[in-house]
Amino acid sequence: MTSHKPREETKDIDLYPTEERDEELAVREYEAWLTPRSLDKDEISRMPSQRRLEILNSISRTFASTMRSGMIERKRFSRERERLLERERAARAEAEASRQSLREALESIGDAFSALDENWRYTYVNERAVEYAGRSRRDLIGRHLWDVYPELSEGKPYAEMRRASDKQTVAQVELYSKRLGLCLQHRAFPSPMGVSIYTRDVTKQRVAEEALRRSEERYRSLTTATSAIVFTATGEGYLTIEAQGWEEFTGQEPKEYVDLGWLKAIHPDDRNRIDEEWAQAVAHGNPVELSYRLRHRDGHYRYVIVRGVPLLENDGIEVREWVGTVSDVHDRRLARKEREQFMAREWKARSAAEERSRISRELHDRVAHSMAVAYQSLQIHEAIKDRDPQGAAARMKIAQQTTREALNTTRDLSMELRRTEVAEGLSSALSNLLRTALPPNIESEVSVKGDESAVPPEVREPLFVILREAIRNAVRHSGASHVSVGVAVLRNVVVGTVRDTGRGFDPDAGSNNGIRSMRERVALLKGRLDIESSGGEGAVVRVEIPFGPSIDGLLKVVGDNW
Repeated sequence: MTSHKPREETKDIDLYPTEERDEELAVREYEAWLTPRSLDKDEISRMPSQRRLEILNSISRTFASTMRSGMIERKRFSRERERLLERERAARAEAEASRQSLREALESIGDAFSALDENWRYTYVNERAVEYAGRSRRDLIGRHLWDVYPELSEGKPYAEMRRASDKQTVAQVELYSKRLGLCLQHRAFPSPMGVSIYTRDVTKQRVAEEALRRSEERYRSLTTATSAIVFTATGEGYLTIEAQGWEEFTGQEPKEYVDLGWLKAIHPDDRNRIDEEWAQAVAHGNPVELSYRLRHRDGHYRYVIVRGVPLLENDGIEVREWVGTVSDVHDRRLARKEREQFMAREWKARSAAEERSRISRELHDRVAHSMAVAYQSLQIHEAIKDRDPQGAAARMKIAQQTTREALNTTRDLSMELRRTEVAEGLSSALSNLLRTALPPNIESEVSVKGDESAVPPEVREPLFVILREAIRNAVRHSGASHVSVGVAVLRNVVVGTVRDTGRGFDPDAGSNNGIRSMRERVALLKGRLDIESSGGEGAVVRVEIPFGPSIDGLLKVVGDNW
């Protein structure tokens, strides 16, 4: 008799979803029911067909839901990946554009610019630096500064450069380059990342200074060597005794120049004028000073100055006789004219040097700082762009902003460097200055009265610089809607005035660098500077500068036919 092993009871699993049991719970119960054992074909076949169908449907729904979720997640991941890749490509493009803008800014400045690392090795040079170094850009990058400029590697220049690097201070070294035949001025601006060096050619400025020094020495020598002719005349103005110096100078014998014969040695164009001026002086008994051209014994005419003084008698009623001197001032006059020309050029050189110094400070304080920040931001961007995209993007924005600021400042400074000064007259120079320096919302006017040619160049040039500084102060600080500039040329004095309708200020509360600079210039010219202002009522800057007759003015008086 065959015995049958009792079959273990199998707990039925309710695989039908109900209101209390959702589909997910049914699947978990089914998986739990399958876990402790494996279903064979017989067990599957013993299941009711309806249950088998429900199980398969539940499994199919679960699998489909899982597949849909995976596909959605993969699509989202793909889109996020594309977005990040696009941002990275854009960031790289922006970084390259910023680097290009920075390179263009550095190439546009007139000075040579070199960037060195903390070991004094070149990391960047602009085109002017390549020109001064006499090497290719590829050859310079990575090379040591001392290899390119050996004259900087010893003595005081080396000590100054090292001190600037160690103490993080600005250093300036000026040396003559035998290789270039130029006098170069090197200005080093250190930073924690290395050193920025600006190099400019100051040869013309130094040559002008040396020429001025030699001219002044020549002027002093000529003045010392000049001798005067002494003469006497009657109370009626007739030469009566021999004047040896006159004979030696003109070649006239005493019988030729006594009485009024001396007038025949005067240049024909000056003779009638001198005859009239001498006659008036004799008639009124007044001291006289005459300037004219006198024929030298070699046949050429030379400028002389005659000073005559009457000797009175009878209690000062009658002129007993005249005594005086005839001084050959021809060489002195030419030297003075040459000196005035050199002084005018010196004033221009000083003004240009001060302007370059101001622009250099602007480059250092604003442009160089902005470029350093941009360069540092770009380096940080490159370093963190993979691990911190947001931080890298922020650094990129900083680099873009500071680069734009540097470009705008460089453009403004370049415009200032191209400005003309007073070569075409104060009226034209002031009009050009107002047109370029004033914003469109500020109205302006210029008035120049009197003969500008009477004002010597050594006065005209600094007067323009003083007025220019006053105009700049009005634009920067006053908030004015109208600025007027006036110049009046009076007898031996020129007056300049700048008025604005701004907020005003207290002149006694202190002065800025611009006002201090104006006071220093006026003091050098022995002039006077007055500033009138009160709160809300604008300001008036008035400058008076005395001057003597210029060479051009004197030539208008005595003629220029020699």
